[in-house]
Amino acid sequence: MLGDDERPADNIYGEQPYGDATGRRIAIRYYPAPGRPGGLNIFDLEDGSNHESLSGKPPFPADRPYTPRPTGHGAWIGQTGSIFFSTGWNATAKGNVWSGKVGDDKPALVHEGKRFGHVSVSRDGKYWIGDCGEEGVPIYIGSFATGRCKRACFSRTEYDGKQWSHAHPYLTADNKWLIFGARRNAHPQAYGAKLKKGWLDTL
Repeated sequence: MLGDDERPADNIYGEQPYGDATGRRIAIRYYPAPGRPGGLNIFDLEDGSNHESLSGKPPFPADRPYTPRPTGHGAWIGQTGSIFFSTGWNATAKGNVWSGKVGDDKPALVHEGKRFGHVSVSRDGKYWIGDCGEEGVPIYIGSFATGRCKRACFSRTEYDGKQWSHAHPYLTADNKWLIFGARRNAHPQAYGAKLKKGWLDTL
């Protein structure tokens, strides 16, 4: 658990990474609790320090009044001009994560066999990340180059219909940490899983 706090918290919807370019610092959103306001904090993954940057209700980065209500999940793929996104699922579907850009005849299926919900892309555009509705709500990381993916960890989040119980996983800019939200034992918080050196090379 990152930035241990009695207030509910999440990783503020990480389809586009909310962290600095070094991969050392991430943003955590806190929700109000009795006697304490919500706000935004900057958490340092190396020394564990947690610095408040905004007290009160933080603006949601992709919602009214800034944009229409989001209807799907997607992220830019590095500097390629393409996007990676998830769609609905039906009995005939081979997969539900796709890539595409303006001018393509149709989107390309990125992975077959599993259904992913919340998705993101590494800052370098090499890897995609998605949570899955399987038991334990695992988080997978996949390679755009090879088409392979594998489970990185279980989020073990317990859904309660609120955004803070969704994993919204993403990689820090240096690809060293997998950041995700999880509601465990009725307490939502931001979590981090540090990837073993060379783990991404196995994809």
